[in-house]
Amino acid sequence: MPKFAVITGASSGIGAEFARQLSARGYNLMLVARRADRLETLSDQLTTVCEIMTADLSKKSECLRLAKTLEDRRVDLFINNAGFGDCGPFLQTELDKDLDMLSVNIRAVHILTKKIGQKLYKQGFGALLNVGSCAGLMPAGPYMATYYATKAYVVNLTSALAQELKEAHSPVYAGCLCPGPVDTEFNAVANVEFALRGITPDEITDVCETLREAGIRLLEVPLNSPDALESIRRAAREYHAGTELLIGAGTVLTPAAVREVAEAGGRFIISPDTNPEVIRETKRLGLVSMPGFFTATEAFAALRAGADCLKLFPAGALGPGYVKDLKAVIKAPIMAVGGVDTANAADFLKVCAGIGVGSALYKPGKPLSAIAEDARRFTASAR
Repeated sequence: MPKFAVITGASSGIGAEFARQLSARGYNLMLVARRADRLETLSDQLTTVCEIMTADLSKKSECLRLAKTLEDRRVDLFINNAGFGDCGPFLQTELDKDLDMLSVNIRAVHILTKKIGQKLYKQGFGALLNVGSCAGLMPAGPYMATYYATKAYVVNLTSALAQELKEAHSPVYAGCLCPGPVDTEFNAVANVEFALRGITPDEITDVCETLREAGIRLLEVPLNSPDALESIRRAAREYHAGTELLIGAGTVLTPAAVREVAEAGGRFIISPDTNPEVIRETKRLGLVSMPGFFTATEAFAALRAGADCLKLFPAGALGPGYVKDLKAVIKAPIMAVGGVDTANAADFLKVCAGIGVGSALYKPGKPLSAIAEDARRFTASAR
């Protein structure tokens, strides 16, 4: 008989990847999330029996409904993955959003850990995996205070349960997965980063969703765009629940601007030069630093200041051969930006960690259908 696993928060990110991996290993699955359309799309990709259950686990009644559904069924593995985060100064984030996060990240996990834990203990076998975060192992999380606190709860709850099961000599396993930033955050499909120069807050959500559906995972909002911080704030609140999209800022010139981006929820900083003060402030706040460079000397200066990766501009004029020569001495990821198109994208990706695309694919007012078509065409050419 095939083993049976239940995954909450299964529609994207880590939950969806669990589904793919377990299906490949022969598990029959129940996928749980709020959006049926995404679950159906994922189910169509899997090779084993897959049930879909739509549920809003921020509600106690929905958590209990899920537990009741499983009451008389054999469960070999239950993955408590549903959760989300938010960014911004604690005193300025929305109280309702904080309370929703507590409901999903703490109350839902607590209810399902208790109910499914009791079930597994009674049936005498099985495993319960709560998905926490490395944030739960750290002492503080400025600009993500509530999220860090919720994940600390998950870590401690699971650790206590695991010890109790051990002392009871139960064969049931309880564990907590504590990932850091995962590949789906910064290694986009085809490693393509989109610069949304000129984007407005009114456009940002629809454009982000269009690009997400096209397979893009890394989006830059240049700070010289209209009300750029509000666009970052809206996108971060919508997508930084997990790993669907990583939102950051470009054209960041000062440490003060870095702080503003962090407060808005941005996760990475792209600067046009190798200003060490900008790089150091970026790293102090726990963001990814990607300064622009042209020469090896500039690259080394950026790396000494703490840069995570480097943006080569204008890459198109220099060519993939220039990057190959640089990599003989520069042991850091390089993103090729400026003049990268469908004709040379694949060649750049042979020598670069990623490529950056801007006005060639996005301009204010461009129809969403055209953005989606161009994005899919570009990522296909880059594979």
